[in-house]
Amino acid sequence: MPLKRLSLIPILFLIAILSPAIMSPRSLCAETIRFQVDLLDGRNVVGELIASEQPVPNEEKTALLKLKTPKGTESWPIDQVLRLTQTESASIGSPPTKKSSKAVWVELVDGSRIQVDDLSITETGARLDRRPAPLEIPIRDLHAVRFREASGSIFNQWRGLTTKPSDNGDRLVVLKSDALSVHHGSLGPIDAARVELTVGERTLRVRREKVFGLIYAHPAGRPLAETVCRLTETNGSTWSVASWTIGKGKIKLTLPCEATATLPWESIQTIDFSRGKIVYLSDLEPTSVRWKPYFSNANSETDKSAAAWFAPKRDRTILGGPIRVGDKTFDKGLSVHSRTELSYNLTDRFRRLKGTAALDNRAGPGGHVRLVLRSGDRVLLDRPIAAGAAPVPINVDLTGVTELTILVDYGENLDISDHLNLAEIRLIK
Repeated sequence: MPLKRLSLIPILFLIAILSPAIMSPRSLCAETIRFQVDLLDGRNVVGELIASEQPVPNEEKTALLKLKTPKGTESWPIDQVLRLTQTESASIGSPPTKKSSKAVWVELVDGSRIQVDDLSITETGARLDRRPAPLEIPIRDLHAVRFREASGSIFNQWRGLTTKPSDNGDRLVVLKSDALSVHHGSLGPIDAARVELTVGERTLRVRREKVFGLIYAHPAGRPLAETVCRLTETNGSTWSVASWTIGKGKIKLTLPCEATATLPWESIQTIDFSRGKIVYLSDLEPTSVRWKPYFSNANSETDKSAAAWFAPKRDRTILGGPIRVGDKTFDKGLSVHSRTELSYNLTDRFRRLKGTAALDNRAGPGGHVRLVLRSGDRVLLDRPIAAGAAPVPINVDLTGVTELTILVDYGENLDISDHLNLAEIRLIK
């Protein structure tokens, strides 16, 4: 018996050595990350991402996105996919990156906006320090760098500067009290301590702690590759993507500006493939809008002001603020008061109209409307909607439809509190 117990010692010792490697977060991380695929036909499928070395899109219609699901391996052509979203973070793997108040934000010429830990710039290019590996970016790909957090009016001022081209070269921006001050010149090397700005024949070396941000000037007309999707990381970084390759535990991106980056699966929050596949009604101009008050006086100035107040609102509610259904808010949608009729001419072929309808709870408890969707004399949907009721999903077949009419009619309680929100109301090709 003693000999048998002794013989187990090497085995137990070996297990003790190997178990950290076997159970390490790195070895299990990829297996614990699950993604949801949202398809154009309305289906949602959850599973584990499967690596594929095929560049996407090489031929977009033949490239496949694959998941390991309880049914086995399922795959879909990219042109049938709306988005890919991480549903479970790797709790035993590397924690997902998060926004940092001390982060540096870098914007590229293709619209990518990246959070980095630090950066340095030489005459040959920029080094962006971020996990899991630094990026090397040519200076011609840099649009702007923001070293400090911004909110409110300061953020709006910064946005205004970055969206307005400069006729006087690069810009170095500093924060003075509650306003941004701009200095024009030619930006040079940047390190942890200094930022160089050449103005005429004079080179200024500004302490970096005083610099709010930098904006680079580039010649107009540079051709960029087409953006086929947008990837958002868990830390808020957004990447414009021209093509990508899914490897084991990582995804390699090629950007429209031709820069490349490799990201771990666990950093992916969502990949949006909707570009060119969906059109939000809030981005379209209706061919006609007709509003009829419940009590009307055609010559009344009150009616005219009410018509402006109750006119349909795009991407915000009639009361102001984002589109809301229950406790959830949406960036896109329409807010419509009864009785309003909107008509749209559909110049492209669309397969479906999708969205969610609900009365705005903030307008009060008495709302009640009738939502009617039609194409000519053909009724596509006819539903009463009451305040406080469950949201009504909209999923309408648009086969053969070239003209769409949306009527938000009076319900059972005059027009009191009849503010109908159509969240993410969209046309799907």
